[in-house]
Amino acid sequence: MTAILDWLNEYESALSAIAALILIGTVAATVGRNWLVKNRASSANQGPSAAAYPNAQQPNTVSDRPSIAVLPFENTSGDPSKEAVADGLTTEIIAGLSANRHLFVIARNSCFTYKGRSVDVREVSRELGVRYVLEGTVRTRDDRVRVSAQLIDATNGATAWSQRFDVPIDDLFELDDVVTADIVAALIPELRRAEAARARENPVGLDIWSRVNSAWLDLQNDLANQNNAKDVIQRLEAILEEAPEFALAHGVLSHAYSLAFQLGDEETKSTQDLKAKTTEHLQRAIALDPDDPAIRHLAGAALSNYRESDEARRFYQKALDLNPDYAPALGSLGVSLIYAGRTQEAIEHIERALRLSPREPQAYHWQSHLALAHNVLGNPALALDYAKTAYERRPTMMGRVSLIMANALLGNTAEATVYANELKSVISSTMTRASYTELLNQLVEDEDRYRELRDAIEPYLNDEYVDAEQTEA
Repeated sequence: MTAILDWLNEYESALSAIAALILIGTVAATVGRNWLVKNRASSANQGPSAAAYPNAQQPNTVSDRPSIAVLPFENTSGDPSKEAVADGLTTEIIAGLSANRHLFVIARNSCFTYKGRSVDVREVSRELGVRYVLEGTVRTRDDRVRVSAQLIDATNGATAWSQRFDVPIDDLFELDDVVTADIVAALIPELRRAEAARARENPVGLDIWSRVNSAWLDLQNDLANQNNAKDVIQRLEAILEEAPEFALAHGVLSHAYSLAFQLGDEETKSTQDLKAKTTEHLQRAIALDPDDPAIRHLAGAALSNYRESDEARRFYQKALDLNPDYAPALGSLGVSLIYAGRTQEAIEHIERALRLSPREPQAYHWQSHLALAHNVLGNPALALDYAKTAYERRPTMMGRVSLIMANALLGNTAEATVYANELKSVISSTMTRASYTELLNQLVEDEDRYRELRDAIEPYLNDEYVDAEQTEA
């Protein structure tokens, strides 16, 4: 992996120089916060306004990604002076969604032509050429603001997602930031799920983005399944034959190759080929779209699977530099920090990721590792809660290990035995006592705590211990 890391470091240096020049020009042209917000919202919608196509079903500019319009949130407070709160929140949400490079977001000015009007979302879909509409209400009472939002599939009028947020009104700017981050972070996975469902119904006839997204979701839903990774590889290779310049497809493919890699057999021809292909598609993805946080996160995920953990964390952090609220990078960075012995910091990252995006496809992966982290810190009761939730979502290796450890530490012998027997029935490989010791050395610095964890779990595993989920990503 040395070649890819050298290449990426060199490439990123050049990007930094270019970014500095761009930043200077941007600062010189920027006057005030409102100007910045409006231009952030419109920058993702290059070309003629979508409102210029009143009869269009789907403008050409949105053919490769899901499209959404955010209707002005309605002020239901009964106080006209609160209208600015609703308008400001709408503007911030448009800007936040526009920062996601895989969405086509209708610009603010076009969305606000619907302000104060009672409209049918299917009419909005026809007029703006979008598949989804986000609408909501803002109600202020005393020192609180309640925001309700719902995502509607505008092609059929069905509600795809809804959520309510209740926050203090002390600082309106902070209110915008907090609620916008929560809505945007929660909305992205729901859009991805809706698009994946469409792709499953028509796997060939849909646009490229939907097919790539469907493969990506399948990968995230079962990170430890190598056969699933190989199936995703075939699907993405076919897509890239049609669209060789699609950056996200290269990024997801690099991650899939890394998940198909079998640890412990690094020197075989097949694993060498997997590493080479991972490198090739990682380089291609970053070259095509260096400023996409999803691409940087996928790079970190691939490197984590090859145990290049320090470099993986650098890429996760780069993704967060590009978008501080990008939940997948927060969660993955947190998981990686557990193995670096930075347990408390890891917990903070994973908890924030789960708050921002509780329905993220790999939330089960984060929760099982959050349970591991709390076991390490001596909070087995809390660890048990997280481990049970993760297990209910998907019974993974790490989920089972965390359940064994928490139950063992709590003295729940029967429960620990059940999960230990289940683990032994599904493991495909075992770790030697030395490997188990090495794993605990990664997780625990305190010698007394190390011995407590070792002594608690070893009787249930009978010297057989699984490589608890191949991937840290």
